[in-house]
Amino acid sequence: MMREGFDTIEQAAEFALAQSVREGIKRVTGKGRALYAIKEEKTTCV
Repeated sequence: MMREGFDTIEQAAEFALAQSVREGIKRVTGKGRALYAIKEEKTTCV
């Protein structure tokens, strides 16, 4: 694992999962942007 730059199997698994999520988001959105949670603000539409 040292050859790939990971000290543990957990680090390698975390990287693989994150990469898979990023690729999935690109396929769904068509863009390479990150998705962030939106803080809900209580506003009223009048």
